Amino acid sequence: LGVLLRAGFNATQALSIVQLIAQLVVGHAMWSTSVEITLVGDSAPTNVKQVERALVKWNPDRELELGIDAMIHGFEQLLASA
Repeated sequence: LGVLLRAGFNATQALSIVQLIAQLVVGHAMWSTSVEITLVGDSAPTNVKQVERALVKWNPDRELELGIDAMIHGFEQLLASA
């Protein structure tokens, strides 16, 4: 919290940031350790086939990093507008 307070966030914002990041990390860990990918056949709808192709490249670590980066960008905007 001290780092966030020194960066210029107020106490409520700092607590919210800690909670949001913790929820993202815990939720992502729970989801990524329990996900089961089932591939579908040629009879699947086009949108399902597109998602299936994307799953081959899906990386839970990259997804978590993207989420944290997006949150940090939002926090920067919050600080800039204060």
